[in-house]
Amino acid sequence: PRGNMEGIGTEITHKIRSAIKAKLVDLGAYVDDELPDYIMVMVANKKSQEQMTDDLSLFLANNTEKFTAWLHGVLSKLQNATEGEVNTVFQQESEAVNRSASAKSMAAVPSQKSAVPAVATVSTPASTQHLPAPPPVAPVQAPPPAPPRAPPPA
Repeated sequence: PRGNMEGIGTEITHKIRSAIKAKLVDLGAYVDDELPDYIMVMVANKKSQEQMTDDLSLFLANNTEKFTAWLHGVLSKLQNATEGEVNTVFQQESEAVNRSASAKSMAAVPSQKSAVPAVATVSTPASTQHLPAPPPVAPVQAPPPAPPRAPPPA
């Protein structure tokens, strides 16, 4: 087989994507639809764990290595799995995320809140920040011409 994303079917692709999204939520990362799509593109392009860690560090900060290790673990299980085993892999991942989520809900809420601002500040690159427009500057005009001088008396 040429790659682990080719020929595995749309259903499995959706399962991988939803497992990715669940894991991102579990790690307390900001999740929109673009991040899981971006990760799926990296999977399809067979990026190494190291490349993914570099590319995702802006989004996942301290959780990047934990996430990429998890993802590559899931992908290697899938690569070696038969179709029946694929569902088992996702069942195990889903249960692991659910256990982690319920453990977090038991934990103190302030620890979850403290992660949000850090991620929010990292997720907006400086080049895309919207700064207020500078105040308008009045155009510079030349002074009015001086009135013609009377010729000096003779």
